Amino acid sequence: MAVDGGGGSAGAIVRVQVESLQDYASELETEIAALERAPQRLNGNAAFGGGFGEAIGLRDRHDLVLQQMRDLLQQVRAGIATAQAAAQQIAARYEGADELSRVRLEEITSTMGTPAPTTTGL
Repeated sequence: MAVDGGGGSAGAIVRVQVESLQDYASELETEIAALERAPQRLNGNAAFGGGFGEAIGLRDRHDLVLQQMRDLLQQVRAGIATAQAAAQQIAARYEGADELSRVRLEEITSTMGTPAPTTTGL
């Protein structure tokens, strides 16, 4: 997301941070997909570790970790949306402030005239 509003460093920082969050979300998605496939890889079918008593506990812990990763991914995606909205709001405020400064400068210049350049003998 490019919220730079004219090359300012604040916009570039926000853009980099949002891109980092997006990269992290992609990594989480990859890890979640791998965890979702784990039960099939362990015993060749969707039944997780059938055949020994500890399998139930392993499946419960596996499911818990998978759910926690899904929750984390949801939080990261919400953070991305929040960062993007904030960046857009900041960029809009800077644009408004820049426009206000431009208008005020024009008013001052039209009232007082353009200042003559100064030269010093140094």
